[in-house]
Amino acid sequence: STDTRKGELQARLDTAYEKLKSDAIASVEKAETTKAQADVDAGRTIVNKLPAGELKTELLARLDAIQEEIKKKIEMDNLYELALAAIIKAEQNKTILNISNADKAVQKVKNDDVRKPELVERLEALYYHLQLEEAKKAVTDAERYYKANPSKVSNAQNLVDALKEGADKDALQARLDAIYKLIDDANYEKALALVKSAEMPTVRKKVATLQAAIDKAQPAVDILFESERKADLQARLDAVLAALFA
Repeated sequence: STDTRKGELQARLDTAYEKLKSDAIASVEKAETTKAQADVDAGRTIVNKLPAGELKTELLARLDAIQEEIKKKIEMDNLYELALAAIIKAEQNKTILNISNADKAVQKVKNDDVRKPELVERLEALYYHLQLEEAKKAVTDAERYYKANPSKVSNAQNLVDALKEGADKDALQARLDAIYKLIDDANYEKALALVKSAEMPTVRKKVATLQAAIDKAQPAVDILFESERKADLQARLDAVLAALFA
């Protein structure tokens, strides 16, 4: 009968709808698990076959949420890849420009990207390389020009002080210490000559000339590094000074 045929048709339609609904839900759940673009596209094709309604709206919203995740991941990956390429370029050719470009690229990497800390660590190593090279150059300049320009030494010392503890810093400090030794040796020779001058009998005859000699010698002794030879010069100068008031 007609009613029977209608009932059978409705039953088939109901079965087909239930299967479509089941397939649509399963496809969305798969896309949520894999987060793969192909699965999102496949799920959307199936869900779009559903009649308009609450289920279709919900499933499409869930697919849209996955699509947004995929979009964000692609953006995150692209920013990471750009930063990684910039870091590698800077590591291969450590110029200020390359390191600066790497810094800008790393800053753009998302903070919630778990790969960012490693990039930051490599970037810090690149900046330390620049810092170390600057200190090395400053020490070399100090070795060459310490006599003509003493400020080269203090500048180098400031840069070496700023380095992290380690073999590189120790080696540069040793080179600076050698410069300090040369400076102190030269200063000692000057101080020794001035003390000897104060000790000369002809100088010691007159209070005015002796006082003038002491006034020249004392600052020369004062700037010497603490040592036995400084103490010896100071003792000799003190003896001369004592004679002045004897």
